[in-house]
Amino acid sequence: MKIWKLIAVASLLFSISLASPAATTNKVVAAKNYTEEQLQAFNRKAERQFHQMGKKLDDLKDQSQKQTGDAKAALDKKIAQAQQKIDDLKPKLAELKTATTNAWSEFKSAFDKGINDLKNALQ
Repeated sequence: MKIWKLIAVASLLFSISLASPAATTNKVVAAKNYTEEQLQAFNRKAERQFHQMGKKLDDLKDQSQKQTGDAKAALDKKIAQAQQKIDDLKPKLAELKTATTNAWSEFKSAFDKGINDLKNALQ
């Protein structure tokens, strides 16, 4: 009797394992789609942030035109630093747009750090 129970359990496990690859494939595809959606959402967010920071820089440049003396010199220094950060960030944004899902987290971290540095430079 024990052998028949073992055979029944083995048969049940075997039948479950036959269905498992399809279920696993579906889960892998779902995870990949989710990751790609996250990548696209982050790319849109990064693009928006980058353009917002560019507008802030343009506003600072406009303010600098109206300043004189030490105030203008300080503002020009801030603008130069922010411009350098934008120039450094542009290639990262381009890489982020073309990054595969495997390399995405690395580029995301680098871009996040860069955008935070830029925000701090513009404050």
